[in-house]
Amino acid sequence: MINKNKKMLYFLPFFLIILFVLLSPISLFATETNPLPGGLIPCTNNCGFNDMITLVQNIITFVLYIAIPIAVGMFTYAGILYLTASGKTGQIEKAHTIFLNVLIGFIIVLSAWLIINTIANALLDKSNFKTFLE
Repeated sequence: MINKNKKMLYFLPFFLIILFVLLSPISLFATETNPLPGGLIPCTNNCGFNDMITLVQNIITFVLYIAIPIAVGMFTYAGILYLTASGKTGQIEKAHTIFLNVLIGFIIVLSAWLIINTIANALLDKSNFKTFLE
């Protein structure tokens, strides 16, 4: 049984790296289509209210693109902790805590994006602003 656990510990980092690379939406940044066309900062001179709101939305969108692979990795880590617990209550509690914390953090990030997108669609001139969902 101990030898099997050692093999699992050697295989686990390799598996997590492969999983992270395959499921990571951050790899979209390597393609030709840029999720933030025009860059993070929307203007260089004479910045106005629309540009400020667009900047805030670009930052929240960038944070969302970073938070998704981190959440996937942490959910995977917690799931592996849970599966390898073998009845150890401390390890099961640790996995539950990680699940809950990642879920709360991801809900906060999604809520921030939803609030900013709603404000941007309500306040900005539609001809100068492109929504994230288009």
